[in-house]
Amino acid sequence: MRWSLRLAKFDFIVQHKPGTKIGHVDALSRHVGAVMEDGPPSRERFLEEQGKDSYCSTLRPGNYTSKADYFFDDDGVVYKRQINHKHQLVVSASLIQDVIRANHTPMYVAHLGIRRTFELISLNYWWPVMRKSIEDYVRKCDPCQRRKEAREYTAPLGNVEEPTAPFQVTSMDITGPYLMTPRKNKYLLTFICHFSKFVEAYPIPDQSAETCARIYSSQIITRHGTGSTLITDQGRSFVSSFLKKRVKYWEFGR
Repeated sequence: MRWSLRLAKFDFIVQHKPGTKIGHVDALSRHVGAVMEDGPPSRERFLEEQGKDSYCSTLRPGNYTSKADYFFDDDGVVYKRQINHKHQLVVSASLIQDVIRANHTPMYVAHLGIRRTFELISLNYWWPVMRKSIEDYVRKCDPCQRRKEAREYTAPLGNVEEPTAPFQVTSMDITGPYLMTPRKNKYLLTFICHFSKFVEAYPIPDQSAETCARIYSSQIITRHGTGSTLITDQGRSFVSSFLKKRVKYWEFGR
């Protein structure tokens, strides 16, 4: 609520941008060039392990121009053909853990979840029952389990009410204490109109609900009407039982 009061003096329009359209902001916190991590196995290692792997030995790869589901590249490495031409390197059983680790644990990857780790690895690699291997790895990842938080319900954001008339939406707050005046006042009770940004301030001796209600009814309601919404900072003086009865009597939203 404090932010609402702080922003009330500005004229602005709130626009929502979905995360898919501002993906570049992730780069601000992920300086890949400054991170030294062990990458995936080399092509030579893939070629060597594919020659030893029992599953790879059952495949009948063709060349790149053939219509076979698997093919050899110029170095003899086996790939799985994809319609979109983003072919996937076939990973032998001995290198599965290394490939998952290289695409899950580095600092610039930041321990993604099961689905996103699978999507990331699928861009370049493939092996049988690939999703299950990734799921097992992530579920057993110690850093992931340590940082996993209980999923608590998060209240949805409320709609921002845009006023169309003066004092239709009013903010009420108390500032102080200040030096006491000759009339024993040491606080200021402030009202801000969200439509016009007009401010009214009244000196008060205390923060009691009775004092706030008396000033609001005698100074604001009598000259500007009750409006429809009164925004407060949910302080004790504003949510006391006394003021709640006044709010119910005036019939406006708090």
